[in-house]
Parts: sequence; structure tokens; C-alpha cells
Amino acid sequence: MTGFLSNDGWHAKRVVVIGAGCSGLACIKCFLDEGLEAVCFESSDDIGGLWRFKERPEPGRANIYHSVIVNSSKEMMAYSDFPPPADFPNNMHHSQVLQYLRLYAKHFDLLKHIHFQTTVCSVRQRSDFSYSGISTFQGRHFHSWEYCSADGMQGKTVMVIAVDASRVAKQVYLSTRHGAWMVGRIGEGGMPADVILYSDPSVVDEVDVVVFATGYNYDFPFLPEDLRVKDGYRLSLYKHIFPPSLEKPSLAVVGFIHGLRAIIPLAEMQARWASRVFKGLTKLPSESIMLEDIQGTTKRMHQRFACSERNPLQVDYIPDLDDVAHEVGEKPQFFSLFLRDPGLGLRVLFGPCTPYQYRLCGPGQWAGARQAIYTQWERVIRPFGTRKLPEIQPETKQRSPVYLTFASGQT
Repeated sequence: MTGFLSNDGWHAKRVVVIGAGCSGLACIKCFLDEGLEAVCFESSDDIGGLWRFKERPEPGRANIYHSVIVNSSKEMMAYSDFPPPADFPNNMHHSQVLQYLRLYAKHFDLLKHIHFQTTVCSVRQRSDFSYSGISTFQGRHFHSWEYCSADGMQGKTVMVIAVDASRVAKQVYLSTRHGAWMVGRIGEGGMPADVILYSDPSVVDEVDVVVFATGYNYDFPFLPEDLRVKDGYRLSLYKHIFPPSLEKPSLAVVGFIHGLRAIIPLAEMQARWASRVFKGLTKLPSESIMLEDIQGTTKRMHQRFACSERNPLQVDYIPDLDDVAHEVGEKPQFFSLFLRDPGLGLRVLFGPCTPYQYRLCGPGQWAGARQAIYTQWERVIRPFGTRKLPEIQPETKQRSPVYLTFASGQT
């Protein structure tokens, strides 16, 4: 990042974005909105990040499997100034998420700011994956990163270490390192209603396939060593975004969270705040205040969840959006909204918390936000109209002679 020092502080001029996934695209767009020069380096040959499915997983990249469907509705996971197409299903297949990202990048002309096949990293030897007893196991074993579809699992006994092979495999066992709620889907392909879970120690034998769904190690090898200090899997970041130890606010980590809802609105809001900070329009608090906030957030997460390396990354959807929107000056003010536009106020207060409401006011105000909120239910209902039914013609009945006689008698 390049910048300049003025009378009112340090301002960024040129910003580098690493990665052109859903968070990176939001960063490019938000930085351009603030008049910054944004340059994105993407190590692959296309946008989309995780949402770009590969038949053959590429080393060093996370991958999804073929049947992935998002568990957040399209309206709740949308960019705040770009509603998804009305005919898209409410829970999109990963290919439709990628299509939505392409539409977003094309609409805001973001591709010209991206340098593809450009890697920002340091190279070092990867430690070999080891697991007790795996050297003597005669069956197939692999990490869930390699799993793309259930092909080849039919009729096999599969053990998944950690928590869609279960529908087609003969039997699947789950082994977790930490406690987890196991909620089954009742019905065809799901957990049967009469399942029995044994608490006594059991031995599972004749396993054909072992899948290591043990997650990923997060690392930022291109960052200076002093900025890579972690608490579990968490970087020491103020509001999950800004390192508190920098002399100038020249670095933001966007999207490095486990949102309890969709990631896109959270990452976009983080990018909007980062753009204001880089431009010098919003100031960060002192280092001591930021460190105190980080410690408090970590403590609250440990009180809510089991002690796990990932839990400090988790954030609540609406509280986190409101918190960051308050810093940016874009949090909806319900009282003034009711006075100005009662119909819109009712929809915002009693309707779903879609991202468009964070474009109603403030520096990132979007003229189409009101219309997006008014039409969001139309986009939700549209995908259900998949069949065109023939119009039912009303039956034409002849009037009864008795009725005609009675009517004529009244005249």
C-alpha cells in the first residue's frame, strides 16, 4: 500500500488486495468507491476463490465438493448494493454462487483491476500429514480437501474423522476431536428415526475408506513475523480486521471470520470500514483500547463455546454488522426512518435483516436500497414458480328454468 501524510493524518492512495474471492471482490469495489486505486493479485486464473469448483483439487487451495448448496438464503448472503437475480433459487448451488460473483464483477467492472496468476507468498516446506496407525491401514485414506463427490464410495464402509458420502456409502462413522451437536436429516438419504447411539466403547472394523475432515491450518506466510502472532487460529485483530500494533493503519484482513450466517455481507461491511480508514475518513482507537477489545472478544467467545482454536473467529451476523456499520456511520436509524418513510421502516424493523438496509444512509448510501428491500420477497417467491400451470377456465352453466320463471315473476 502506498499513501501520503497530510495535516489530518496518513491517507492511503494505492491499495493492494490479495485474492479475488467474494471478500476480495468486495474490497476492490469498496476501495474504488472511496476513490482509492485498487490492485488485486489473484494466484489462480479466475475469480471466485472457494466457490470456483475444481474437478481435481489444486494443491494449496481449499475446494468444495460437487453437491454443495449454500445454507443461507440468497437475499441474506447478497452484496448490499447488488441483489441476486430473482430466478436464482433461494439456496444456491455453488455454481450459481460463482455466477453471482461473476455478475457482480462484471456489473462494477472489477476484472480490469485484477492481475491473475500472480502469487503473493513465501515458499517453505510443508510438514507431512501423519496420523497414528495410518501407515498400516490397507484401505484408502485422504483429507476432505480431496473430496469432490461420492463417486467410488458406493457399498463401502467409510470413517470420517471430524465432522456427501453418507447417502451412498454402506455405512459412515464420524469421529470428532471436540464435542458437537449431531442433527440428522430425517427421510430418504438421512438419519433414520430409530437410530441408536451407543455410549460404550466400540470397535469399528472392516473400514474401506478414511476421510480426514480435520479442517485446514490458517497461515499468512507473506505477512511479517510480528503480525502473524496467533491466539489459536486467530490473528490479533481489532474487530477481526485491523492489527493494533501498526504505526499506520495500512493493513486490513477482510473475511477472516466464521460468521454464524453468510460471509459476503460481513466481509463487505469490513471492506467498507477499511476503505474509510485507509482514506483517513475514519480513525481507529489507540493500541491499548484495541488490545482490550480483542481480549474481551476472545473471553466472550470462550464463555459461549467449547475451548477450540477456531471459536475466536466466530461472529454473530446482525450484531457484527451493526457494530461495524456504526463505525462506518451506516447503521440504520429506525426512529428517523419511521418518521421519513413509515412503510420502509416497518419492513426494516420487522422484516429480514438483509444487507440492503445498510445502504439506506451514511457515506455508502445507495439509491436502489429502498427498492431492493421492497422487492426482496418477490425475489424469494420467484424460484417457487417453476411450473406454468394451465389456466382454469370458469364453467359456464345454463340458468335453471325455475330460476328464470322466479326472476320474471319479480319484474
